[in-house]
Amino acid sequence: MTQHQMGEGETNRNGPQTSYTGYEEVPRYDNYSSSAFGQKLSLDNSSSSLVSGQRLALAIISLILWVVVFIIVGVSASSISPDSPSSRVLYPFLIVALLIVSVLLLIINILFHRRH
Repeated sequence: MTQHQMGEGETNRNGPQTSYTGYEEVPRYDNYSSSAFGQKLSLDNSSSSLVSGQRLALAIISLILWVVVFIIVGVSASSISPDSPSSRVLYPFLIVALLIVSVLLLIINILFHRRH
């Protein structure tokens, strides 16, 4: 006889043994869940180090960009003759441009550090 054709008195030797025939216990996967949990923790540790590296890179690039813009503004301001009529417009424009770049870099850094 195959397993599908067993009678009422016969028991299935390959299946789980339970005292109540209408209930089958759900198999537990303790080893799988604990190893998956450990893997998730190790992934979080590596991603947090990646985030700190990204923070450092963003801070360094922001500082370099700010210095470059500052040098450009300084060179542009020094090349403008104070006697020219355009100096009344260009000096405030250069200062406002430097302030805008400074504020944008500050906001980007704050938002990036807050999110992670």
